[in-house]
Amino acid sequence: MYSNFKLQFPGTLMQELFWRAASTYNVNAFHYWMNKIEEADPKLTPNQKTAADWLRKTDARLWARSHFSTNSKCDVLENNFTELFNSYILQARDFPIISMFEWIRKKLMEMIQVKKAGMEKYTSQICPNIMDKLESIKVDSRVCVARWCGEREFEVDHFDRCYIVHLGNKSCSCKKWDMTGIPCCHGVVAIQKDRSKIEDYVHPYYTRDGYLAAYSYMIHPVPDIYEYVQIGLQRLNPPLAKKLGGRPKKARRRQANEPKKKGDEQKASRKNLNVTCRKCLQVGHNKRT
Repeated sequence: MYSNFKLQFPGTLMQELFWRAASTYNVNAFHYWMNKIEEADPKLTPNQKTAADWLRKTDARLWARSHFSTNSKCDVLENNFTELFNSYILQARDFPIISMFEWIRKKLMEMIQVKKAGMEKYTSQICPNIMDKLESIKVDSRVCVARWCGEREFEVDHFDRCYIVHLGNKSCSCKKWDMTGIPCCHGVVAIQKDRSKIEDYVHPYYTRDGYLAAYSYMIHPVPDIYEYVQIGLQRLNPPLAKKLGGRPKKARRRQANEPKKKGDEQKASRKNLNVTCRKCLQVGHNKRT
């Protein structure tokens, strides 16, 4: 969506405002950044289509984190899952359709059981990746100050902002806890003030039992092709497809501002740099030329 947005509304300011509006957890903060987008690109004529109009054309539940459903306990904005699966099956994409499906089935069949067996050996209540996140959140909570308001409610000061935490509902006014199911830094400091265990406030999706329930099924083995049942129907003919010239593309097309591979964004470009010769130390040519 941003790739299409930046074609019509380029610039660093519009990029920053777009991602702030998309990534915030709070609905009020979302409206705040949408107003900032309107200020950055005001409507000068009645027929002008501004950046805010372009964004409002798409339902906010499809791109703004603040409007996501809290049932899934997922706050992912990018399509990294799709890209990961695409690279996972890269080897099989040149196979015929049946061979490709069989390759994917075998890989998934083994992966499910490997993950299930690995988690069965794990003894803690919370999954290891979530425990690492909790440790990082505990560090962030050191700058927060919680005040007990009564029952299970707390008021938490975080720099110049104030948030309301309700331990009974496992919610925070920043909405991050509600969205992810993992206590935010405001919730962590409130839980510590209540002298409770932080692990008890993590959503069951992230527990060992929840992980095993997700991988409780199995993909059963399939008989060999020579044992298939002959049904007597006409064989399907391959579709009429014209082979294009050149080598078929495997990797997806990346954007102009996207690094070609991991780590390239940290490498400095040598374009338009003066070359110095190692022999005579003169500028304009190298040792070979």
